[in-house]
Amino acid sequence: MTAALVALLALLCVTAVMLPRYALLLVLVFFPLEQLLQAYSPFFVARASFVNLAVGISALLAVLRSMSTRDSPLVGSINPLMLATVAFYMFVFLGLVYTPSPASANRFVRGNYPYYGLMLVLFPLLATRLDQVRAMLVPFLVVGSMVATAIIVSPSAKVEGGRLFVEISTPGSSERIKANPLETATLGALLTITGILFNPRTKNPLILIIRVGATVAGLGIAVLAGGRGQLIAAFVTVLALFPFARQVRNIGQFVLVAGGAVVVLGFMGLIVGLFLNSGSGSRWGADSVNDALTDRFSRITQLLTAWSNDPVAWFIGLGPAAMNHVLGTEGDLQYPHNILAEVLGSHGLIGFGLFTLVCVLAGLAARKLWELYADDPIGRSAAMVLAGWALFSLLIALKQGSYLAIPAPFYFFLLLAKLASTESAMAWRYSQHALDAEPPDAPVPDPDTDQDHPDDGGLGAHPLRPTPHDGPLAPALRFSRLLGDPDPTPVALLASTDRLAALAGLNGGAHAHPSPPDPAEPRSATPVYGHGGPGHHAGLNGSTLTPPDPHPPAPAPLKD
Repeated sequence: MTAALVALLALLCVTAVMLPRYALLLVLVFFPLEQLLQAYSPFFVARASFVNLAVGISALLAVLRSMSTRDSPLVGSINPLMLATVAFYMFVFLGLVYTPSPASANRFVRGNYPYYGLMLVLFPLLATRLDQVRAMLVPFLVVGSMVATAIIVSPSAKVEGGRLFVEISTPGSSERIKANPLETATLGALLTITGILFNPRTKNPLILIIRVGATVAGLGIAVLAGGRGQLIAAFVTVLALFPFARQVRNIGQFVLVAGGAVVVLGFMGLIVGLFLNSGSGSRWGADSVNDALTDRFSRITQLLTAWSNDPVAWFIGLGPAAMNHVLGTEGDLQYPHNILAEVLGSHGLIGFGLFTLVCVLAGLAARKLWELYADDPIGRSAAMVLAGWALFSLLIALKQGSYLAIPAPFYFFLLLAKLASTESAMAWRYSQHALDAEPPDAPVPDPDTDQDHPDDGGLGAHPLRPTPHDGPLAPALRFSRLLGDPDPTPVALLASTDRLAALAGLNGGAHAHPSPPDPAEPRSATPVYGHGGPGHHAGLNGSTLTPPDPHPPAPAPLKD
């Protein structure tokens, strides 16, 4: 098993460098895979930073490699959400000057710089287009399911107190360390969200089996690990985003989507019930839940009381690691297990305002991605998977962890905002070419009814013409689908807008800048393809269209 896990890590690292989008997958399975490696091999326990360095170096090389391609990883990186996140963390680090627990705060922040670099800097640079994220979703389901299943069946996995732990042996000692079960529960929740929200390009039965298997494995590991918050957050995320991940154009589709949501939730409940009966039920008992809520409420109350008693702290907060000062402890970082209380108590109204701004911008980015792909059932599902990861990460931050350790949910927010920025830029370019390629104002028959639509200016709902309800990608998307490609890539869309321009009788293509038509030059009401010789296509590669001859030669007489 050790050799297989080492081979899996090596394969993921090499693949991540060769295909940067798979570095996203590597980061997503990073922590549970590290637990497995440490459970099976003392080498990874004695050299605890080995896996961290392997993942970090692979992600860095992936970013450097992608800089040599046409999709620069820096494109779209500078956006309002990124600037707001930088401002937030700069204010957090400024708090190290006046924190009441400088030793704990400085030690903890300095110890987590590598995670800041991996999550906040490299992770958002690993994808530039949404189709890159979409391409790694099925591999993520496969690899994530393998890791989750390996944890469940591992001889090092022990159930204690209703939670499944991976026990790690310490070299030279009989002591066994319990790995963090919340990381495995988080992987399970991400698998569940992806398996349910993702709508694959094809209806291949194998893909369906992978999605169902990943959902079962994800729910199973989340329940066994005692991830109550992970399960609740996964349910909320799926329930909130499933209607947006599927197209609803009429009553029939609404009934199908609503029925599908009910079936999905019922399926999730069934799987959860099966695993609860396997030994993790005590974790969900009333006493256990009440103890957890009492502890968190006590921490939140103590921190906010200390903050409210200091008028200066109202604006700048008490400082990082303020929870250590409130509890009177030094050493390991103490936090209230609630990001809202931690931000307000530690960084005051200024920090809370910056965090609120980041969350609002993340919501706007998710909405933008959904609007861009509203007419594309494959793209919209991928957009909602990414939005689901971000929403889940935010919900989890309300009950566990600290942004001073793992910068969640910020790294998902940054990737979401970057893709929204780059996809918006591409959509604008496509729409400009498509609008420039509009045919003359002549009635266009509807392809379904062969009737004109007077309420649409006589133009009708033609598949090549955008309607008021279409997104900016609609013209190129419609044309690509008309030609038989139901799921065009951005490159295919670029070619589609080129061909749209050709149909409209414009010179040049998507790689050229079409100049406005000469008003003195008559324009043919019936565009005709020109012939640019061998290797030339009308409107493609900047070729020039040959206008129709107004005086065609008379046909030659027939010979007997």
